[in-house]
Amino acid sequence: MYRLPAEAQKKLQKLRERFKEIPVPVIAIAKELGIKIYETFDFSRTQSGSIKKENGRYVIYLNGRDHSTRKRFTIAHEIGHFLLHHDYLSRGNEAITEIKQPFGELNRPAESISMKEEEKKREIEANRFAAELLMPSEEFKEAFEQADNIEDIADKFYVSPSAVAVRAKELLGYMII
Repeated sequence: MYRLPAEAQKKLQKLRERFKEIPVPVIAIAKELGIKIYETFDFSRTQSGSIKKENGRYVIYLNGRDHSTRKRFTIAHEIGHFLLHHDYLSRGNEAITEIKQPFGELNRPAESISMKEEEKKREIEANRFAAELLMPSEEFKEAFEQADNIEDIADKFYVSPSAVAVRAKELLGYMII
């Protein structure tokens, strides 16, 4: 199982101490970090969002066509980039989130995604950060034990059923179809 670097774990812990409620208020977190959020319809259907530095401020753009649960995951993912890959972003680079991303050993083979190794690593880290931010391990395990179905868990964390399925596979080894 992939684990976030220790520094990333510390940053997540600080956020969780400040924002304890479930579902996690990702917009409030972004606001506290000084990140603006905008929706756009300029993205292709395969792009869910991006984060970049504009005029000295960090901005997250969301695909306006996406479902609200996808937007929440994208915001959490971009916050992950902001906290984990700040040096990369501060040099004027933009992190664009594609719907089809590498998830390490969990999903698609990494070679099916045309990304450089360093970019793959950043995307995997941002995905793991987002999953842990939105569905903290202990709370997720507890919800999984108490829920009657995957939709109950998705509703609790206000994420998509597919995000729950990936998290269940990662944390508990369950394959949900």
